Order: sequence, then structure tokens, then C-alpha cells
Amino acid sequence: MEIDNKNYIDYSLSEQRSDFLDIFLCSRCHFCLSTASGFDTIPQIFRRPIASIFVPFYLVYSWSSKILVTTKNHFSIEKKRNLTLKELFEINQTKLLYSEQYAKNKIHLIHNSEEEILNFTKEAINIFHDQNFDLDQNIQKKFWFNFKELIKKQNLENYHGDTRSIMSESFLKSNPEWLQ
Repeated sequence: MEIDNKNYIDYSLSEQRSDFLDIFLCSRCHFCLSTASGFDTIPQIFRRPIASIFVPFYLVYSWSSKILVTTKNHFSIEKKRNLTLKELFEINQTKLLYSEQYAKNKIHLIHNSEEEILNFTKEAINIFHDQNFDLDQNIQKKFWFNFKELIKKQNLENYHGDTRSIMSESFLKSNPEWLQ
């Protein structure tokens, strides 16, 4: 990216990049924007907030209020539309771990658009840094209630325990069928 701003550093290309600085930055970041690729465990060690785009969604980090989550749209090739949360969990979730398993189940994962990622990032900034930011507790309660019910059906309760994470309201408002 070409950004002309004195406060912007492309760390990936920086001559100062090092293993130590990788860990140091994770310990000091305001939050980590991640795709749940494993790297985000480092800021978690330092109890830094995480905003993560999860696939497969059943493995979402659910145990901390310092975690904001979203996912990609799961498009059903057979139904010619995005799947609801309930429909997604009607599929054996342990069979949705790898790309070829999504293809076998005729599900196309739709990457988040630039606008969706930008909205998700703004949401993370508001949640993690605005002391007066109010989450819509009704949306959160409804989503996590549905999620827990579906997790029970999939026998994944031991993985999740108490759900404390925050589901992206921008995702839920764009996909209200995930609240049904």
C-alpha cells in the first residue's frame, strides 16, 4: 500500500523488522486485526483485544469480551443464497475445516469486501477504545443464544464454554437471518 503519512510504517518491509519487535508490537498494540491464522495468539498472551474474521465459524474465539468476531458469507450453491447461521450449523461442522470440504458441501465462501473490513475495523476501534460506546445488547444476546443452541446440537459445548465475545453488529445488521 502506498500511504503518504508520517504516522504510517509498512512494518512488513521495514529494515527494523525482527522477532523481538514482532512480539513487542503485539504486546503494545491497541488491538490485533486478524484472520484467526495463529498469529493472534501472541497479542492474546498479552491480553490485547482481538478483532478476527473467522472461518470455520464454529471455531470462533468465544471466551473473552476482548474479542470481536465476524465471518465470511457462506453462499449455498444449491440454494443460490447465503446460508443462515441455523442452516450452516445443520451441516456437521467438523466437516467444514478445509476448502475442499466447503466445496464438497457446495458452499462458496465469499471474501469480505473492503467496505466490510473497514466497517469491522471501525467497529473494533469503537468497541475497544470508546468508553461510551454502547453495544446493542439485544442483538448480542440473541446471536449468542442461537449460537449456543446450535453448538449444543453439534456437541461442541466443551470447546466454547461461556460465550463472552462480541459478534460484529455490522455483520449481523447486514445478515439479519443470522439472528433467526
